[in-house]
Amino acid sequence: MKKHIKDILRLLIVVILVLIFIFITNVRVVGYLKGSINTLYNNIEKKRILANIKDYDILETKHFIIRFDKEDKEVAYLTGEIAEKYYNVVCKMFDYYNKEKNIIIIYDDGNELLKNTRLNKQTYPVGVYYGGMINILSPKLWIKDTENFNMVYEKDGPIVHEFTHLIVDKITHGNYPMWLTEGIALYAEYKLTGFEWGKDIQYLDKVDIKSLDKNFYQLDQYIAYRKSFEVIKKISDIWGFEKLKDILITLGEGNNLKSSTKAVLKINLYELK
Repeated sequence: MKKHIKDILRLLIVVILVLIFIFITNVRVVGYLKGSINTLYNNIEKKRILANIKDYDILETKHFIIRFDKEDKEVAYLTGEIAEKYYNVVCKMFDYYNKEKNIIIIYDDGNELLKNTRLNKQTYPVGVYYGGMINILSPKLWIKDTENFNMVYEKDGPIVHEFTHLIVDKITHGNYPMWLTEGIALYAEYKLTGFEWGKDIQYLDKVDIKSLDKNFYQLDQYIAYRKSFEVIKKISDIWGFEKLKDILITLGEGNNLKSSTKAVLKINLYELK
């Protein structure tokens, strides 16, 4: 009897070791796990942030739920107008329409934005996609051109950029490198609003795609963001944006970026100049 139990335990140990080996060596399993963890994390953080802003007012449009401090009522309505204006064109660009309303939070306090999105920065970003939601710094805090306030907010503001992050996250189930989503968000802004970020930034040749993929946060962020945009634009110019969408879909199936690019574009991504 004891020998039988020992045999069963040995078999279980072998099975567990085999499963661990398959898990470690199977790229798609790792990708699926990454996506599952991302979804769980987003849900947890979403609940935390919404609890922190429970006293914010609510404005609902056809596709968005906008949370805002009562001082930002006019900004909330303007945000809703801009978001709805670009909703269909962004969704059509990616052939993806979210089944639920998208949440936008407007902060009139930069420190609260940093705290809720867990950012450790000295400056306030105008927009952050975090917790599955779009977090925006009130444009009243960063737009100085009051005469052209609405136009500046639409063209230079973060709505299209952050909404693109949301869509990329949904399509890939969170299985993407940061440089890819940043490059795509900058490209969407460029194509849909005409705003081209960082076009005067130099020394892009000092950063290659492998560095973007492996060390994005260690790079000079201005160069890294611009290089990301250049890579995405080049892929779209050469192969077409449809292929970029195919890469996102392949990532969503649990594959990593190198294998996704190899499958869709038939190239080694790191060799792309």
